[in-house]
Amino acid sequence: MSSVNVKSIDAINDFKLHLKKLDFSVYSIIQSIKIKIQQLRNWLNEKQSYWQRQVENATHEVNYAKNALYRCLDNRRDGCSYYESKLNEALRHLRESENKLRDFIKIKSIIEKEVDIIQSQLFKLDRMLKNELVSAIRFLDNIVEKLIRYVGVSISPQSFDQLFLGDKQKNTTTIPLDRIPLGFESKDDYLIFKELLVSGFKQAGYSDVCAIMQGSSVIGTKFDTGEPFDEKSDYDVAIASLSLFNKAKNLRLKIRGSNNQPRILIDNNNFYIAIKLEIEKVMAQLSDLCKRPVNFMLYRSKNEIIDRSICNSYQDEIDQYIEIIS
Repeated sequence: MSSVNVKSIDAINDFKLHLKKLDFSVYSIIQSIKIKIQQLRNWLNEKQSYWQRQVENATHEVNYAKNALYRCLDNRRDGCSYYESKLNEALRHLRESENKLRDFIKIKSIIEKEVDIIQSQLFKLDRMLKNELVSAIRFLDNIVEKLIRYVGVSISPQSFDQLFLGDKQKNTTTIPLDRIPLGFESKDDYLIFKELLVSGFKQAGYSDVCAIMQGSSVIGTKFDTGEPFDEKSDYDVAIASLSLFNKAKNLRLKIRGSNNQPRILIDNNNFYIAIKLEIEKVMAQLSDLCKRPVNFMLYRSKNEIIDRSICNSYQDEIDQYIEIIS
């Protein structure tokens, strides 16, 4: 009987990882389309309201012109041609507004039917992601488990790191496999988070970013209150980027700390900073991916992050749990 090679198991794990990436990519596209559809619906409603107001205003103009003409006719028999022309002009404006409103309602009805079809398809795709794709990933997990039992081997930490990190291992200081930040279901979920973070900052124009997970997700509790990390907790990510920090400084954004360790907080309470720095997209994508807020603390360099962490009794975090993404 031919034996199953561990590479076969690795290939299934690799395929599962790509499925999860596909899941998130399609999910992001679906959410983007939903936002665009809602914006389109809002625009259609606003335009219809606009033409309804135009009809109302034109109706008022007609009534005003009629009253002016009646007053003129009551006071004199001749010389009311001016008021007659004004009434004809008001009536023409009313007809034009009514025609545009009627035409727009027809167009709106056609567009809304098409949008309803698209939304129905999006609903089916969304349901497929939540059901079929998740079931497929679980099915692959089951296959891997059975194959491992069949060949009687376990995947070593070295092969696992090589599977999920690949060439990135050369530029990455990894935490132990059992100490990935809390809140992530698996190592590959965390890898997707890291890749999205790095690619997101590069797309925003910042290629010198180094990111370090901090806070309760890596030490288990909040440093100041001792509260444990749970489903309501945020992710705190320290970002080291001189180019990003200098841009924030040029924009005169609020800087915390001393001159030796300056830093800038970017969270939901001051999301406008992310918008000014053009990193709101990656911040929102990471929050959507994790289903929890993701906050950034911006520094000039990685050393400043580590120095400040040590000064604040984060020695365990630095020694045991730190994850550097470069």
